[in-house]
Amino acid sequence: QSPEGICTIDTNMKIIHCNESLVDIFQSSFENIIGLDLNSLNDKAFVPVIEKAFNGEICSHTTYYEATTSQAKLWLSARLVPIYNNENEIISVMGVVEDITERKIAETKLTDSEARFRSIVENTTDIIVEASFDGKFLYLSPNVKNIMGYEPEELYGTSIFEKLHPDDLAPAIKEFSGTIQEMRKGEMTLRMHNKDGDWRWLEISGRPYDTSDNVIKSVITAHDITDKKNQEDETAKLQKLESLSVLAGGIAHDFNNILTVVISNLSLAEMHLEGNSEVVEMISSAQRASMRASDLTNQLRTFAKGSSMIKQQMLLNTFLEKSIKFALMGSNATHNFNLSEDVTVEIDENQISQVINNLIINAKQAMPNGGLIKITTETVELNEESGLNLENGQYIKISIKDEGVGIKSENLDKIFDPYFTTKEKGSGLGLATSYSIIRKHDGLISVSSKLGEGTECLVYLPCKSKHHYSENSISESENNDIKQQGRLLLMDDEEGIVETLSLMLNRMGYEVDTVSNGEEAVSAYDMAMVSDNSYLAVILDLTIPGGMGGAETVKRLKELDPDVYCIVSSGYSADPVIEQYSEYGFSDCLNKPFSVKKLKEVLENLQEHSTG
Repeated sequence: QSPEGICTIDTNMKIIHCNESLVDIFQSSFENIIGLDLNSLNDKAFVPVIEKAFNGEICSHTTYYEATTSQAKLWLSARLVPIYNNENEIISVMGVVEDITERKIAETKLTDSEARFRSIVENTTDIIVEASFDGKFLYLSPNVKNIMGYEPEELYGTSIFEKLHPDDLAPAIKEFSGTIQEMRKGEMTLRMHNKDGDWRWLEISGRPYDTSDNVIKSVITAHDITDKKNQEDETAKLQKLESLSVLAGGIAHDFNNILTVVISNLSLAEMHLEGNSEVVEMISSAQRASMRASDLTNQLRTFAKGSSMIKQQMLLNTFLEKSIKFALMGSNATHNFNLSEDVTVEIDENQISQVINNLIINAKQAMPNGGLIKITTETVELNEESGLNLENGQYIKISIKDEGVGIKSENLDKIFDPYFTTKEKGSGLGLATSYSIIRKHDGLISVSSKLGEGTECLVYLPCKSKHHYSENSISESENNDIKQQGRLLLMDDEEGIVETLSLMLNRMGYEVDTVSNGEEAVSAYDMAMVSDNSYLAVILDLTIPGGMGGAETVKRLKELDPDVYCIVSSGYSADPVIEQYSEYGFSDCLNKPFSVKKLKEVLENLQEHSTG
């Protein structure tokens, strides 16, 4: 018996004959099928095709069909052929029907599976590759465009090794050949050149397979890990900077101790040379150079890890002129100052110098052929209506304006983002660091720019007062003998510092006792209290190698005398004790190396405290 159902249809569209296979296909009976009028079918999908056959056409038709004589629902493929009599007249149509339901279900599943896997391949964030046994691209998923910049068609037929980094080429060929020969999975990490000329790090995984016609091919996935590798490199860089920070901190501490001795001795020499203006000026120059050397160690530490803020009050205009002139040294750019009435600001000199330097460098680089940089200041009163994210109060507004190429509008919102840069060799940290520093000073920095017209940077810093104080040489105000003002206890392990600082304090009228560690300091202070000859204040070095340092010593002294006046001194400004000394029980701070002027300020604070 034929597996195909066969039937004969007369000119009245009735079935006059069928075989048993047709009955089985429709899950019906001969009684229900023979004599069935096809015009009365519930599903008339075949009626138009049968009519074509009666018009002399040999027709084929495939459709999903719902039977009339049963509950059968199935896919059918039918071939309809006209039957002629001797007079060449069509007297009937023979239909050959095949149940293709299982085939259609399989085809649908296959189509669904292909669509599903195509969707996965085309939408995955990885690159999917099919390669020939000799390493030629046969297929690449569309995401190759997003990661490598190439259209898949550009790479078809080319070698999978063609764009690899030279250092990765030999290992990649070896691994690929091994997977083909051993029919195993292969994995490796390598670099590949993208269309823009950059190297992308790819994590590769692949496995060969044998096709039905015995041709070996490989399916390879490539996962882009460039960002991850860059992050790992950045982490490694930060770890190196962390090590450098430790080294820089140690060097800065020791170097600042040495500078303290140098600067203190220069100050003492200056005191003894009152009236010899020429020598005094040379000593003052040496002092300024020594303080500049201290600035360099602080800059190294700031670069390596960042530094705590050591704020001090100073006149802004003098500071600005000095910082900007220094930043413009050797430049073909000119500058013009238009400074308002001088005001006092409380700032970390090193950090704000870094901000000014960053802004001036950007202005210079925006004018490679030279140009004018205008620096103006203005005192402004800000409130809620000012539209700035600042507390109400008086601020000094600093404007640094260049005549450079300007900044694209789409980049203005990104310029303070870490690592954003439009310069080939830029780090993208200059303005981000500047923003952070100004915000820590309770200020604000903003930038406006127009292409071809230049850029203006505005910095707002809170004013302390409009008080004008003198920054004349210490020889004019500090060489006078000072009446004795009390007893001080000095703790430091550096013999040179102890000797010179004691002389300076003696010169200023203080009686000084010295100790080299915390245990001795506590003992000396206790004895002084018992003998009713207490110390006016204690100066404590923060770090004592092998002994009790300042932070622990002040705690012990507070137990003896809750009102003890302690001044912390250190050559390592990054220590949080220096930035927040009052939270650790100290009353004031001396950051090494310090000038006579700074020492006098600290002692004046002490005198105000003792007389208050």
